[in-house]
Amino acid sequence: MNKLVGIDVGTSSLKVMVTNEKLEVLDTYRVDYGINQPFPHWAEQDPNRWWNAVCGSFQALNLDGCSITIGLSGQMHGLVAVDVYGQPVRPSIIWADNRSSEELQKILLHANKENVYNIWLGTLLPSLLWVKENEPEVYSKIDKVMLPKDYIRYKLTGEIATEHSDACGTGAYSFFTQNWDFDLLEKLGINPSLFPPIHRSTDIAGMLIPEVAHQLMISEQSKVAYGGSDHSMQLLGNSIFSKGILNCNIGTGSQISLTSKFHKNKRLEGLSIFSHAVGDLTNIVGTSLNGGSVLQWVKGLAGGTFSYTEFDRLAEGVSVGSNDLVFLPYLNGERNHPHAKGVFFGLTTSHTLAHLVRATMEGMIYGLRDILEDFKNSGLEYERVISSGGGTKSRVLLQMQADIFDCDIYVCDTKEQAAMGAAIIAGLSIGTFESLGSVEHLLKSKMKLMASPIKENVEEYRKGFELFRKVYNRNFREGIE
Repeated sequence: MNKLVGIDVGTSSLKVMVTNEKLEVLDTYRVDYGINQPFPHWAEQDPNRWWNAVCGSFQALNLDGCSITIGLSGQMHGLVAVDVYGQPVRPSIIWADNRSSEELQKILLHANKENVYNIWLGTLLPSLLWVKENEPEVYSKIDKVMLPKDYIRYKLTGEIATEHSDACGTGAYSFFTQNWDFDLLEKLGINPSLFPPIHRSTDIAGMLIPEVAHQLMISEQSKVAYGGSDHSMQLLGNSIFSKGILNCNIGTGSQISLTSKFHKNKRLEGLSIFSHAVGDLTNIVGTSLNGGSVLQWVKGLAGGTFSYTEFDRLAEGVSVGSNDLVFLPYLNGERNHPHAKGVFFGLTTSHTLAHLVRATMEGMIYGLRDILEDFKNSGLEYERVISSGGGTKSRVLLQMQADIFDCDIYVCDTKEQAAMGAAIIAGLSIGTFESLGSVEHLLKSKMKLMASPIKENVEEYRKGFELFRKVYNRNFREGIE
């Protein structure tokens, strides 16, 4: 029986999942790592640390020389730049980086108005232009640019390329041509040859390099599919294959996304549109830079001794609304407002650590509710909400989503959904699955109702969200920064 392997190059960890042809999980392995922030607003990672995590994972899994098919998933938007020898010329500038404000404004002056909704701080193109204008010696060494998961594929196969679900989030992609925006690159003085070919997610990139196969202890006949962005792979791993399903993902950052037949070239205020990894669907996405990283910050303030399970217990000991304490979670700024800050409003001596923990959780979900308002204002409708990411491990966060969104919350009971999505791509690439319909059948039993709205909580949170919006508008929309 052929084994399917999904590799997910995440922001805080790399995950490897091994499944059989029925998508039953046989084994998983995870390697944690951090983000390097040498200066304010910078966020970088060493691509070789990702690769070392891959090697360590396969050696720990010990697949004993068997032939496998690998699919790839990875954090979106980040710049990986390599020289003619395929060596990184500098650390990767990842999605959470906000250094390129001036370069972003220059790009927006030249960009096609129908493509600007996918260009923001932290995407590959502004980061590349920043390197060009601030590190000219480094820029002169660049032979090719790619995204994080593409670097892992290159290390596995020697193939430098990408695919549409990740390319469309670089800021250098044209939805009109389904290719790189060569006109924009020319206006910016960037050589288009730096950008690699774009393939379909389910195409096979090639076989493993023999030396790499030996290092990973798997067969040289193992194949590698192109894979997709972690966002697209997470949708697949959550059995989101059809329109009208809303996904609320809480990871290091957070996203609200809707799978739709929506036209890719239509502008939506405050939202981005990405290509789905399979078929002609689009993913409409609203993003927050402030997800689990905010809870990690609170955990650090508490001395780092509390587990997230203990955080749940603390939060459950406090009433809905945290005794009128409101938290704006924008510790990392936001893409549409990089100067936004975190704020505790209404803090008194009666508030305890438990109040701060619950208010932080509520603030995270209020921020997502704010994004959900953009969907509603754009006339976008959904039939079901599926929650995913690390936030699903918290029963408190799941109930808050149900109460603040005022809807049922479902969870697909697959662990590490992005890695599962990558394994699904691996299966589609070699014909193990004839279509997404056969995959949906395998995952159907894993969908579970996890939380339903509690009427009195819904009303309390409606008032809380109104206060959240007032505090945000007064502090940031009115220019106090």
